[in-house]
Amino acid sequence: MSRYRGFRRGMYHRSADFTALEYIYRISIKYNLDSNDLFSSFVEAWQSQESRCESLLIECREKTRDYAIFLITKSFNVVAQFQLPNNILHETNSLKKFISENGLKQKKNTKVKVDNPSIRELKVGMKRINLTGTITEISKTNIVFTRFGEANKVANAKLTDETGFIQLPLWNQKIQTVAPGDLVQIENASVAYFRGKLQLRIRGRDQLKIINKGKPMKQPKKE
Repeated sequence: MSRYRGFRRGMYHRSADFTALEYIYRISIKYNLDSNDLFSSFVEAWQSQESRCESLLIECREKTRDYAIFLITKSFNVVAQFQLPNNILHETNSLKKFISENGLKQKKNTKVKVDNPSIRELKVGMKRINLTGTITEISKTNIVFTRFGEANKVANAKLTDETGFIQLPLWNQKIQTVAPGDLVQIENASVAYFRGKLQLRIRGRDQLKIINKGKPMKQPKKE
């Protein structure tokens, strides 16, 4: 793959940043994928070890202080393995900015987007979900270890609206941002199936916003 041909460095002055974004863009073109969905799948794999973008399975195989190594496969065949700098994964819409800055074309997402669906309407595989609900419960926090030996905190919140409820995993710092009774806005989430239950998964830091802080819910008295 040739580097930099026809592309401008722009805001991505570091060679590693530019090369990584160019590589992801070329993968999205080759496999006819929405570039925003593909980039979000890398972020999700970075946070929870693996993710899927249509026919591609993306696995985070190694993490260091500065970068992460990803393996991409399709039907058990290796598509690519390369590293992404952590600063790109931390930044919101890195690939979108890269594409815009270089005047590149990208595949439009032709999937039907349901604006503000109810929880009852959610199905596995749905993406870019925006909805409003109330946090009614938060489980105790557990410590889970990744395959890289990293310890992460996770708690499952119960997100409820008038039609039903769904599990909302909260990782690390997000656990402290909400409490039972809070009315929240979820943006750009995806729906997955884990251990027999539907989950609404959020990736970015700005995908969970508190609309109204609720009153602390009373805990049942111990007899």
